[in-house]
Amino acid sequence: RRYITDKMLANMFGIFGSVIWTSSMIKLTFGGNSIGSEGIRIMTPFLRASGVRRLWMSGSPIGSEGFRLLINGLEGGNLAYLRLGDCGIEDVSCLDDCDIPNLTQLTLESNAIGNEGAMCVANNLLGSSSKLNRLCLKSCGIGDEGAQALSARLSTNTSLKHLDLLANKISIDGM
Repeated sequence: RRYITDKMLANMFGIFGSVIWTSSMIKLTFGGNSIGSEGIRIMTPFLRASGVRRLWMSGSPIGSEGFRLLINGLEGGNLAYLRLGDCGIEDVSCLDDCDIPNLTQLTLESNAIGNEGAMCVANNLLGSSSKLNRLCLKSCGIGDEGAQALSARLSTNTSLKHLDLLANKISIDGM
């Protein structure tokens, strides 16, 4: 089985960039490949210039650096759906400095973001003006402190309809 790598992605964008990336493209799926932070660096300008609204990268080893590049590169854009499950992301603090106003669905499942990550998500994506309606933080190593931060933000958030915290370290004290 062959996977798309950073180098293959660079070649693909270089050869087909003007053909592939049009404003009519709304969904892009690269999940389960070997795309790392360098691949994200290559892809981000195309994503920003295109009309992509849904991006699925789950299972690609982009890590925290790739997450930072992606979030910073998509700031202020049209992205509505971002699926980044099991991508080796541990640090989501870049959310402190970014605005993704149209984001309605975010999946970070199986990334070790822990309590700090949950607090960052709560502070930056669950405000009263948020459009986020689906958030998956399953198996993210979140404990009571992170769950309490999420819960506190939900008291003023009216958009979130689905929150998945399955398989974390939350006790009754975190509720």
